Amino acid sequence: MDIQAIDVNSWLNSNEVENLQQVQNNWNKIPLLNVQNPQDLQVNKLVRFKGMIQDMFNPEYYYETYEVVNKETKEKHVLPGKYRDTAVCDDKEYINFESKSNVTKDRQTFVLITAPGFNDWAINAEEQFHHPNKVIEAPAVSTSTKRSMNDEDEQPETTSMEVDSTTACSKKQCTNSNNPETENKSVVSVDHLLNMPLPGRSGKACHLKVYEKADNLKLNELIDCVGFLSMEGLYQEGANDGDDNEDETLMELQTHHPPPSLIPKIHCIAFKQVVDSSPLYEESNNMSGQELQTIKKELEIVLTQLLLGDKLAAEYLIYHLISKVYNRFDLMVLGKFTYNISNVPTCILSEYGAQVYAILEKLITKSHYLPMTLDNMNDLAFIPKKDYDCNRITSGILQLSSNTHLVLDETKLTTGKMNSSGVQAVGAISEIIKNQRSHYDFNYYKMDFDCDIAFLILSEGKSLLPSDVHVPLRPEDAHITTFEEILAALNVYLKPELLTSIRKYIANRRHAVYEITDNIHEVVQNEFVNMRANQNATAEDLHSLLVLSRFICLADGKSVLDESCWRRACQLEQERKARLQN
Repeated sequence: MDIQAIDVNSWLNSNEVENLQQVQNNWNKIPLLNVQNPQDLQVNKLVRFKGMIQDMFNPEYYYETYEVVNKETKEKHVLPGKYRDTAVCDDKEYINFESKSNVTKDRQTFVLITAPGFNDWAINAEEQFHHPNKVIEAPAVSTSTKRSMNDEDEQPETTSMEVDSTTACSKKQCTNSNNPETENKSVVSVDHLLNMPLPGRSGKACHLKVYEKADNLKLNELIDCVGFLSMEGLYQEGANDGDDNEDETLMELQTHHPPPSLIPKIHCIAFKQVVDSSPLYEESNNMSGQELQTIKKELEIVLTQLLLGDKLAAEYLIYHLISKVYNRFDLMVLGKFTYNISNVPTCILSEYGAQVYAILEKLITKSHYLPMTLDNMNDLAFIPKKDYDCNRITSGILQLSSNTHLVLDETKLTTGKMNSSGVQAVGAISEIIKNQRSHYDFNYYKMDFDCDIAFLILSEGKSLLPSDVHVPLRPEDAHITTFEEILAALNVYLKPELLTSIRKYIANRRHAVYEITDNIHEVVQNEFVNMRANQNATAEDLHSLLVLSRFICLADGKSVLDESCWRRACQLEQERKARLQN
């Protein structure tokens, strides 16, 4: 069967195991909502969505099966309600809500948004990679679910499939699923509904209804899901009857049941975790060791020019770009690599931070540039917070998926008073840098979530934020005076072929296999004994050297730590610490 011809009915009436196997084999042929408008796709057909789990609502109850009775003949038959928002009911039929054939089940609704900070090149590459086939134009979806009085053709009446979480579904809930009066009374904005964490960055969202293995999904996790597209609204008439807080109740209803043209619903049949959000990740697995070494040299040339001729700072920046948290032991987080570049010559290059970011965003998949002005720190929402009026998490800048790069430009911080929100923002960023754990504000308590955000901090002096590595920039005068020309030359040098290679290199090296053999263990142990005797080295120094050695090894296209990589790590740290003392 053609994968794009499968609909809800054919899925339920055939072998689900065989269907799932067919979906797995044809995953990339399924239309991707990230790069297509839901209005251009057919409802009740398979679609995909790749995104971050931003929130999860309370369980939703529905009829897995329900009994329908013909009004005239009293004939009864049982229909499936799975993977639907509404029950298809002929105008000569009604649902018998008292039937013993009705089976109530629950499903979990997750809010998915496109990966925050997803850069333009990645969006374009994803469109080209998937290159969706021409989609048969779907018939217009009527905003009314009842048959028009003048309509000669028979149209089935759709009724809500949701069941109240505390009582059985009432007839009032299971009638016409459209109420113009309620829909027109909008008390929330589009920005409120989309709830994007990064200011000035657009994205898409969907509500994913999961029937199985919902416990396997975690907040802020990236997933790639397949399911049946639903573009039907839900009935809300009378939801506020007798409620003194009508606006608050309506806000929650509209937040949880947004216009499907803006936020469609997907009834999930399968999902998988996304290892890396780069659209080039799968291609990168075929890169050879020689190719990796060649690309690293090219990347080093680019970053050295970008960092005003400073090779040491450029080398550390490569390791920052391929860094990721690869393990956690109690309070110790292995692999985090927050990088502070200080001594930025802002007196001459006032927009240096933004100019550096303009190059970096061409290389990495997900990133965001944040000038740390007083207004931004005091006014922007950094910490995700529970909104009890709308019963959802209001997102913040620090709600990001793994391997997102946040470039903080501290050179934009001027003298002035930082209010309590700004102080909380600095504290939240510092906590993530130290432990890669983010505190979400639930008003009465805080809830911790693991994260993996790579921070690059640009500052004049040493940053007020903590860091794993601090390198004072040593710019060359010639690079400062000709920086505009250097930027223009870099944009020419970074041809599409080279950009693609660098992007694949970063994705490949971030997730490469790595191991330490017993032989190198002995070398490290002996070296560290000497360091403790001669340099008063601490266990923290050893940890930093091992992490750096790992990145050096991976950056060079290797999978096993050798003595040369260990020696290089020791040498780099000596140079860096010597620079700090000068």
